[in-house]
Amino acid sequence: MSREQRQERDQADEPGLRLVGHIGTELLRHEDGSVTSWCALRPDLADATGALLPGCLAFIVDGSGGLVTGLAAVPEWVVTSDLDLRLVGRVTVGPARTEARVVRRGRGTVTAEIMVFDEGDDDRAVGVATLTSAVLTPDFEAPGAAYPVGRRVGHGTPDIDATPIREWLGLETTAGGASLALRPEICNPWGILHGGATCLLAEAAAEAVVGGPPGSLRDLLVRFVAPARVGPIVAQASVIGRRPDDTVVQIEVRDVGADGRLTALATASVGALSPT
Repeated sequence: MSREQRQERDQADEPGLRLVGHIGTELLRHEDGSVTSWCALRPDLADATGALLPGCLAFIVDGSGGLVTGLAAVPEWVVTSDLDLRLVGRVTVGPARTEARVVRRGRGTVTAEIMVFDEGDDDRAVGVATLTSAVLTPDFEAPGAAYPVGRRVGHGTPDIDATPIREWLGLETTAGGASLALRPEICNPWGILHGGATCLLAEAAAEAVVGGPPGSLRDLLVRFVAPARVGPIVAQASVIGRRPDDTVVQIEVRDVGADGRLTALATASVGALSPT
C-alpha cells in the first residue's frame, strides 16, 4: 500500500469519515470553487439490477454539496439543512459523477446546485439536486485544507469492505419504515448522524412502506430539522398518494433516545424508473 493510500485509509478511519471511506468517494476541488465527485458502481452499493442505489446518489450529492458549500463558508463550516434530488435515470455503468457549484452565499446559508451523471455511459445525465447548508462555527478545524485545488482526494482504499451498504449501516426495515443504531462510524464531524446516512435511511423506509424493491426511489427531498445524536434513529413512512408511475411517501425521522425528537422530514417518490 502506498503512502498516499495509507493516508487516505487513516483519514477514512477518523470519526465522521468512516462512512465516507466505506462508500469510497473521490472529490476534486477546482480553482473556481466548484467540486467534482465520483463514486464507483460496486456490487455492495447496487440494487438487484446492478444499478447504483439512489440513496448512494443522495449520499454523494450530500458529500459534494456539503464540501462546495463548506469551502464557500471558510473559516466557518456547514451542516446540510435540506437536500432535493430529482432522478431521470439510473447509474448502470459508473462511476457516478457529480458537478457541484455554489449558486448563493448568504450570511447564514449557502446553496448549491449539483448535477449527476453516469460517467461511464457517455456522461449521461441521471439527475439534478439542490442543497442548502447552514453556516456554523465548528469546534474542530474546518476540513477545507484537506482538499487543495486540483488534487483528487479519495476516501477509502482498494480493500474496501464489500458488505452491502444497508447491512453495513445496520439498517433494519419493517412494513412501515426503517431504523438504525447510532454509532461513530456513521456520524459527521459534528457528532450527529451523517446526512447521507439519513438519506439512505429515508430511502429504505419509503421502499418498505410501498413494498418496492431496493433501488426504486425516484426523487427525495430531505429537510433536516434537528441533530440526531443519541439513537436509535427511526424513519416512519406513510403513503400520501399514488400516481400512474409512482407513489408519493412522507417520512418522519426521529431520534428515539432523545425523547423521539423529530430530526428530519422527507418526501419521496417510489416507482420504476427507466435506466436510460
